[in-house]
Amino acid sequence: MEYEIKFHPMALQEFCSLDGNVKKLVKKQLDKLKTSPLLGEELGNKNGYDLTGYRKMYACKKANPNRVFCR
Repeated sequence: MEYEIKFHPMALQEFCSLDGNVKKLVKKQLDKLKTSPLLGEELGNKNGYDLTGYRKMYACKKANPNRVFCR
């Protein structure tokens, strides 16, 4: 089963402003989420912020990685 990914308007704007190579890496991770939405690390309740239900994935493993958050 394949799921649909919807962007928040601000997230879409940020995604569109990414560099071409980085955008490809992020898109690759988003494509993985379409088939397996439970990928990534659960965020939970950290530092007083309740992020239960959200997950984190990294698009690249460089010094300044881009993160993909999903719910």
